[in-house]
Amino acid sequence: MPIWRRDRSRRTSEPSEQAEEAPEERFFEEPEAPTEVEPTPEPEPPADTEPELDREGEPEPELEPAGVEPPLGAPEVVVEAVVEPEAAVEAVVEPEAAVEAAVTEQEIIASNTQLVFAGNETTAKLMAHTLVTLAAHPDQRRRLAEDRTLVPAAIEEVHRFQTIAQFMDRFVRADVEIEGVLLPKRSVVTALEGAANRDPERWDDASSFDVTRPARQHLGFGFGMHSCIGLNLARLEATIWLDRLLDHLPEFEVVGDVDYGKNFQIRGPLAVHVAA
Repeated sequence: MPIWRRDRSRRTSEPSEQAEEAPEERFFEEPEAPTEVEPTPEPEPPADTEPELDREGEPEPELEPAGVEPPLGAPEVVVEAVVEPEAAVEAVVEPEAAVEAAVTEQEIIASNTQLVFAGNETTAKLMAHTLVTLAAHPDQRRRLAEDRTLVPAAIEEVHRFQTIAQFMDRFVRADVEIEGVLLPKRSVVTALEGAANRDPERWDDASSFDVTRPARQHLGFGFGMHSCIGLNLARLEATIWLDRLLDHLPEFEVVGDVDYGKNFQIRGPLAVHVAA
């Protein structure tokens, strides 16, 4: 995989097993744990005040503040996790497991954010890439429409060909020299997965899109310990979606220009307009 140093001044072309994620030792100071904030008690209502009723005629439950503020612009599921953490935990795991795990509010927010964004944005961009790529290669699309057994391989080829996560930063674990370039220990390198997925030394006719390409490991879902934890779900969703799309829309084309936005690291069309 091509590797760049952070200053982008020199380039190497061979991968290094030592250019991986940071080791157990920390190269920076850990942030201090957030201070627990005691919720401000609400004044009790007068005795003659009637409780507000919900649509079922039952009193509305009062939500206790969790001591932290939800992130600005956070999705509703994240806000709920902050305001009512116990309910958020129960929605994700078994209640008994939640108690045993002693999940913190910060962990709830992180887990729900991961579910909302990582489980949505990248899969949606994979589907958008699929539309654009198949519209640009109608012969490949027609082949898929005729032979649905090629659909899973087509999803993998789209991911290799387009690559949603274009790059990832990694810590260098020890001094290493690659092609005459010294990568010092504790420096940061930027690995370009998108470039590796079109490396001509690994892929035959790397810049061509081919739904019949023999199966081979690509870096669209990461690799090894850095593999996407939701890759099987993403593959299942995209495969079912494409199979059904070809049932209803075997012939289509993209209408207008495709806007990829400004996010190069997680790259994908912001919207795709198609016409039969």
